[in-house]
Amino acid sequence: MDLSALLARAAAGAPGIKAVSLLGLDGVAVETVLNDAEDAGADSAALEIELADLLQSTRRSLVALGWAAGNNLVLEAGDMTLLARAVGADYYLLMIIDSSANVARAGQELFRTAATLAEAA
Repeated sequence: MDLSALLARAAAGAPGIKAVSLLGLDGVAVETVLNDAEDAGADSAALEIELADLLQSTRRSLVALGWAAGNNLVLEAGDMTLLARAVGADYYLLMIIDSSANVARAGQELFRTAATLAEAA
């Protein structure tokens, strides 16, 4: 399976998807795809570091509260939304969408891609 192509297909799967990233629970990004030319100049390394930190702190908080670690996470901030789906025990697939995105359609793309990754593992 070509991971870059799979994530690129997910990033193009619905209007408004800005980025798709596969992150390990160790905080290391396996792959990140930025969707459009405007985002191509973005610092993907900084994006990966901040998303990994956000994911780790959210999981720590959920566990500290005695809740499950979270298979699906949604965070809305300003005009951006972060969707996250667990892929196996060690990874999360993250999708950043803007306010123009159809959240349901982007979520379907996230679930489809996560399922493909889980089957390949």
